Amino acid sequence: MGCGASTNSDGLMKLENWGHQQNLSPKQQEFIETQWLPFALELRHELRIVETKAKNGVAPAERLPSQVQFMEWGRRCIALTEEIRGRGRGSLSLMYQALQRMGQHDGVGPYTFDMVPTEWSPDGYVRVLDAVTRASYYNGPKKPPPPKPEVRDSEIAAREAFPSENAKPVKAKQTVGRAVDDAGGLTQSVKESAIANTEITGIMTKRDARLFVIGQIMRWQALKLVRIRQRRALEIIAHETRSKTKRQLMHRLIGACTDEGACAEDADAGDCIVALGGIQSALETLYSEDTPDEHHDEHHGEHHREHHSSESNRTNEHHSSESDRQNEPSALFDPSDPVKRESSPYRRKHQSAAPTHDSEDAKRAAGPQKGPSEERKKRPGTVKRTHDDATRIALALAKVNFTPGTASWDALQKYGMVASSFAQLTATSKVRLAKQVELLIDTTWDTNELSADILEFIDFVRNNPGGVYKDDLALHKQMLYAVQMSSGVAVVSKSRITNATAHRFLSVRWVRTVPLMRGEEMGVPTEVRAASTVEETRIRTNAFSYDNEHGLGLCGSTHRSRDELDLRALRPVKLLPRANEDKLGELVVNDAGAKVGNWFCNDLDKILNEFVLLNAQPVGYGDAPTSTMCPLPGEASVIVGQNPRAASSIGKTQHTQMATGDARWWPILRLRASNYDPQKLPRELPLGPDAYVELVQFGTDPDSVSLRIETLEIGSAVDPAVIKLVHGARMALLAAFGGRAVDFNIYAAANCNRSGAIIIMTPIAMVQANADKSMWFNDDTGLSDKSFSIPCHTIDFSQGKGNIHVFGNVDWKQGLEGRSMMGRLYDFVRKVGCRKVLCKYLKEAVPGWEDPPEGIAQDLPFQSDTVSGPPWGKDPFWDA
Repeated sequence: MGCGASTNSDGLMKLENWGHQQNLSPKQQEFIETQWLPFALELRHELRIVETKAKNGVAPAERLPSQVQFMEWGRRCIALTEEIRGRGRGSLSLMYQALQRMGQHDGVGPYTFDMVPTEWSPDGYVRVLDAVTRASYYNGPKKPPPPKPEVRDSEIAAREAFPSENAKPVKAKQTVGRAVDDAGGLTQSVKESAIANTEITGIMTKRDARLFVIGQIMRWQALKLVRIRQRRALEIIAHETRSKTKRQLMHRLIGACTDEGACAEDADAGDCIVALGGIQSALETLYSEDTPDEHHDEHHGEHHREHHSSESNRTNEHHSSESDRQNEPSALFDPSDPVKRESSPYRRKHQSAAPTHDSEDAKRAAGPQKGPSEERKKRPGTVKRTHDDATRIALALAKVNFTPGTASWDALQKYGMVASSFAQLTATSKVRLAKQVELLIDTTWDTNELSADILEFIDFVRNNPGGVYKDDLALHKQMLYAVQMSSGVAVVSKSRITNATAHRFLSVRWVRTVPLMRGEEMGVPTEVRAASTVEETRIRTNAFSYDNEHGLGLCGSTHRSRDELDLRALRPVKLLPRANEDKLGELVVNDAGAKVGNWFCNDLDKILNEFVLLNAQPVGYGDAPTSTMCPLPGEASVIVGQNPRAASSIGKTQHTQMATGDARWWPILRLRASNYDPQKLPRELPLGPDAYVELVQFGTDPDSVSLRIETLEIGSAVDPAVIKLVHGARMALLAAFGGRAVDFNIYAAANCNRSGAIIIMTPIAMVQANADKSMWFNDDTGLSDKSFSIPCHTIDFSQGKGNIHVFGNVDWKQGLEGRSMMGRLYDFVRKVGCRKVLCKYLKEAVPGWEDPPEGIAQDLPFQSDTVSGPPWGKDPFWDA
């Protein structure tokens, strides 16, 4: 939240002091209060809805607002920030916070970052993170192997489930990567990498397309039926109960069901679960072996006695055939029943135990009924039962077949409210419905045989979204034409696929200043992307976060949607969508080289552009210039970087790392050179902005240095002079040591509460592990990590700034040593000889630059006029 802002009891913002601190004019302050705050509060409200949906078990694809909505919010965010900061100075900082905070509840990640234990070192340099606990969330317990399905004739099984005179025999299924999962939903994972699934292809076999589309319709109908039954059950409970409190509770739950925007309160849901538990206990008692067959139905003081003999029913049940038990209806539907009534394990017993409403003719035909006294004389051992609320309600619910074991009951008992998503049903119900849909499709339509080439192409585009088939664009287009002409292939619309995808992202456009060069094993670096190329970044949530609001910046797709967000001051007019864009989406390749690998491709251009896009620039620039950095309410600083090879587990998909924070959070980012003079003015770069250019030595060894550039404005980080200066330093090191003998850890961060940027590039040696990965060695020095008493083996986006992953008590204690441990870590990963190369380069690139004396970096005292200390607590805006 913006500095100086406070929150009143209604959650609205008070900005009395905020405008004074920012030197805002009354017009600017009025703009923030009338336009910015309503937008920010709208996003915060949506976050609360997402949190509620996640807690209530809503399907992952249904929790977050749509992809279209996120892009609309992004355009609105840019327009509002440009209105107060100037054309080309807009920011997506607010949208980044909203996306990451909503994304951690999208159901894809198994945990949120606040579930991982952490502790800060006394000096504030290091935050140790329990890597064992974090790993336990995504590794999880070992699952037992799935049971082998019972071998039955598929045609007989199909005819049992869907009897029809025109049913067709089931044909063998062709083996290809399925587009739907076991529950009938869209398969979210792809083989390329765990993060390459922001786009999922709509091309699939016709069988999979039918499973997907018809399955969606059937799930919607099933949910509709469950909701009707649950609401009817709540009405019955409200009518039968004597408790005024319970009656009001049920009416509130019914109201939340009918109001589309309402959600049941936690207290209401919990009370409902308790009430259903009492009803279930009453049902179990009624249907137990020693339960008397006499039931007294009492309704608001009126006593109705109905007597039934269930002995014959139990006898018939005992002698039922084995085939009857095999054909027991599913927990969701009875396919053989025309009205598809919900089944229940209590159905047969209920037929004898529950009160009936037979006609008078049927009663006369059955003969005279025995009175209660006669029945008790005939069957000794029965006792008169006093009917409480739970028993009376249980009998009433049994009449409408709302009993434990049915899908409606199980979902209501689990969540305490009327189901709003098919995902809230039990796993058994979901899988059974999917199997029934599968049988319906296999017995209704023929399975078209597809050639091996088409099957291979379908499998490729499914598991490599946006990729080029066999790296041959002409062959890719040829196969795309072939599958569209094939009778066994269907292309599901892109809009339908997007709505079924769990991931959301912000697509942002930027222009490359310098070419992207990849280090090679032998020879000179290879140009991967040329300068002046228009690029796309897809900002999404990191499902396995290890930092605050941890996101990823993926490379763009080979298909450019023409709908990316653009923050450049001079941007082209928005073009109309291409033909068939909604139908084919990423299958249409118009930028074959857009998908880039991650290893040895340190993309400085991408890091700096994303950093400027996600960080707020000073408010009041021009009319009231200021050097103080104070974001608008809801905005926060974001650090951007990229992991080196030794710390990167995904090589096929390029991705930058990003998280909330700045140099105020991580003191190592604000360390200065040993000869730094606070009175010295910044240096003017050739044809560029003013900046401080330093070599900062973090460890005791002279080669444990980093190139540090500090600009006076955040926007200056993407100035061509700055980008070319850092790019030239990387190229000089690659030329000196080889493309695979040196790697880099790069940061771009905001300078505390100032309006400037800090850019740090650290050359590091290649580190290798032994066979069991118990020790790591620096290839240059031959020393192991054990020689330095450090809890980790390399620096990356997380550990290079002090966010240390530890795996035991010894590592935990070492991490809490703070700055001294960080110095040893940088000493271990140092690239021998890099200082000499950097000094030579900077003398040539920066006029008047002088070699700094060797020595450990200075730790300057942190000063701030608007904040006090690192923001380690909750965010005052988002967590209000």
